[in-house]
Amino acid sequence: MRAQRRDRRRPPPRGAERLVLAAVAPYRDVLARQVTREEAQRRALTAFLDDRDAVRQRFADRDANSREAKCCA
Repeated sequence: MRAQRRDRRRPPPRGAERLVLAAVAPYRDVLARQVTREEAQRRALTAFLDDRDAVRQRFADRDANSREAKCCA
């Protein structure tokens, strides 16, 4: 029983680790490019939404000022 536990905790052989890393290496580059692309899209969307919110706020302030001017005139 103890031998089985010891086997489960044993690290994989170095040869197997090299094979796995070699098999995964091309996909790591693809995934890195995809993550970079998604981050750029997220930044662009954030900038767009920030600009849109700023425009909305500007129009809301303008409308509030024009209502005050009509009210007090």
